[in-house]
Amino acid sequence: MKFRLKILPEHCFSHHNCRFRYSQHVGASSVGFRWPTKTCIETSYSRTSSLLSGNNSYSFVGSLMSNSLLQYIVVRCDLTTVYRWPLGAVVAQGCHAATASIHAFRTHPQTSAYLENLDRMHKVVLGIENEQQLKCLAEKLTENKIDHYLWTEQPENVCTALATRPYLKSDIQSFFRGLKLLS
Repeated sequence: MKFRLKILPEHCFSHHNCRFRYSQHVGASSVGFRWPTKTCIETSYSRTSSLLSGNNSYSFVGSLMSNSLLQYIVVRCDLTTVYRWPLGAVVAQGCHAATASIHAFRTHPQTSAYLENLDRMHKVVLGIENEQQLKCLAEKLTENKIDHYLWTEQPENVCTALATRPYLKSDIQSFFRGLKLLS
């Protein structure tokens, strides 16, 4: 497959949020590629320089991360170890939960904001030991009015994964303490 770069007119949505696209050459047609503008490059450089020099680096990075919208996805670890599900099937369970959650809460303003910025979607995929613990987590989220979707695989009727709608990280990360990244 050949890739061809094509420079379009300079355009930047904001100085810290440039959008980049590649050009995939397919016969005579191609999709546009957008280089960052000079302003974006300078802004990115100055931010990187200030982070490296220690000027407010911790507070800048901390505030950036705690204020980002993200979606938590929790998948059962025992599906691969105990039940010997193939990796693809387990990944599909997380995808089902994430998609169902986005659809179920599509009218929420934070979900809309998350979907409007496709290049900046953040997800955290965590593992949980078994179905019982997954259901307990779902109950805890329900009690605390955290919007989520518990995916039940059919026809097996087995709860396999859970996904929240997009939230500010600082608002929900405490509910997922103790869980590790899915591996």
